[in-house]
Amino acid sequence: MLSVDCPGATDDNRTASGWERSSAKGRGPCASVAAHQSHYVGRTPSQSCDFERAVFCGTLYFMDDLQARTQKELADIVSILTELTGLPSRWSGRVELVPDAEFKGRKRQMCDIRIDAALAAQDERWPTLVLESLHSISAGYNANDFRDFRGWEEGVVEKLQQIYRPIILERLGIKIADSTFLAEGLHNFNAYIAALESLRLLRKDSISPDETPEEFYLGLLRLPIKDRPDVIVGVCFEMQPPQRGVFVAAFSKANSVLKTRIN
Repeated sequence: MLSVDCPGATDDNRTASGWERSSAKGRGPCASVAAHQSHYVGRTPSQSCDFERAVFCGTLYFMDDLQARTQKELADIVSILTELTGLPSRWSGRVELVPDAEFKGRKRQMCDIRIDAALAAQDERWPTLVLESLHSISAGYNANDFRDFRGWEEGVVEKLQQIYRPIILERLGIKIADSTFLAEGLHNFNAYIAALESLRLLRKDSISPDETPEEFYLGLLRLPIKDRPDVIVGVCFEMQPPQRGVFVAAFSKANSVLKTRIN
């Protein structure tokens, strides 16, 4: 657990937003200044400035600790993923914690990783850290292909995140209740996964009965994003005519979803 060098702070109610989240709990002088105006009552201007300075410094110390921890966690995740997949990572080694971010995580084109600062302090961070690490090892990742074939990337890495996250946490010796990740079932990217699963199951029934979900999605991750649809639709030529027609129809339906932008 993280600790904050500030009197009265408790590490069970701290998050990356420092005083922002602590104020919601209403505990400790490290909570927001606005939420703790009582600390100013009876204080001299000098004492009030000291209090503001203590809050600011405490938040900086916390953010520094959180930054270092997040960077270490990402490095550990990337190391395990490169071993599991055999793919190199393009991650720059840099991570930025973004206060009040409108996203959970993003991998920039120069391969820096950005994480919502509040999320970085919560157990729920692990799916996002694994997801962004997977983007860093995805073959042929570039902005134009990602824009044009968004679901062929997001759906693939989201499913692999679900496959690899338990393995990664076990290797890191981290135990987190499964209930922590129940929100995954409501994720918008599940529409991408459902589309890909419809194709995987048809492929499995027709020509690849022994292929595991990991093998299917890892096979896609190893391909440039723009090549993934062609490789999958090409499977139909290995099928008998009745299955071929079913697969082509399913591909058309799935591809329309996979090329749609879902936030």
